[in-house]
Amino acid sequence: VTPETDWRSANVTALQVGAGGTIFARKDAGETKIFFAENVKWTSDGFEYINNGSAGYIGLDGGTQTFAVAGSGSADAVASFTTAMILDSNSRISLSNNDAGDLNTIFGHSAGASIHADADQNTFIGHQVADATMTATANDNTGVGYIALSALTSGKENTAIGSYALFNNASTDYNTAVGVSAGQFTTGANNTYVGSNAGKGASGAEASNVGVGKNALFAVTTGSSNVAIGKSAMVSVTTAGENVAIGESALQSLLTGSAANIAIGFYAMRNVDEGDGDGDADYNIAIGYDALKGGDFGSGNDGKDLKHNIAIGFQAMDATNTDSQTGTIAIGKDSLGAL
Repeated sequence: VTPETDWRSANVTALQVGAGGTIFARKDAGETKIFFAENVKWTSDGFEYINNGSAGYIGLDGGTQTFAVAGSGSADAVASFTTAMILDSNSRISLSNNDAGDLNTIFGHSAGASIHADADQNTFIGHQVADATMTATANDNTGVGYIALSALTSGKENTAIGSYALFNNASTDYNTAVGVSAGQFTTGANNTYVGSNAGKGASGAEASNVGVGKNALFAVTTGSSNVAIGKSAMVSVTTAGENVAIGESALQSLLTGSAANIAIGFYAMRNVDEGDGDGDADYNIAIGYDALKGGDFGSGNDGKDLKHNIAIGFQAMDATNTDSQTGTIAIGKDSLGAL
């Protein structure tokens, strides 16, 4: 083949292979850049096509590899390249063949950066996913999304899908979080959170919760064994445990201490709030719109309890508010509306 005659001569050394293959080194500002290219030459005008058609190159510069492509163009025309991929010292790619452990799939900036030699069968995809220093027990985890599982050290069999999902989970096991910030601050085990901000919480070792729906169990810290299904179900709960809320905003005002309530339906028990008095809201069953509607039990040592009640139907017990009840049964439209 006869090489192109318009290669730039200053600071460029080139080898043309066949009709369009090239290898060339370019020295810019004291640094040497090396290119392996197809249908590319470097002239006084910059990158140009050698022949008609598309072009591409792999460029090496200071340990960084750049993969670039250019659409179809005409011979000797200036080529405009688009960067398709960059690999540098922060890039992590392992297809069960390029990490300290076995059978791991890793892809992303600093993903699995400090995986242990005996940590196996993990999948980490995304920017800084699982980038903490791991131990040998960190097996069978899946993290997909920006800094998901970022704090993981020794936990196993956790699944985090979505930006920030299970971000703070380090050493606990068997959690599943799907959605942006799902389970973000949990340090407990056996939790299942599905939905944006579901189980986001604050630092706390809650365990065995199920939160499904946007903001379900949003504020949970140490409350355990709760089931919250529906947008904003049990959204304010921090330490309450063993409650069941099904429906949008069901049990949404419950905060601390309350246990073993069952609220089913849109807004069921949404206003029940023990306040800062010494009352309790435990062992109640509410089925239907605003059933056991409730309110703030007041402040101080009021000693008001909402316990062992059953309310079924539209606004049943809707005016409990400061008249919290024990053992009342209310069934039907507006029942017990003016206690």
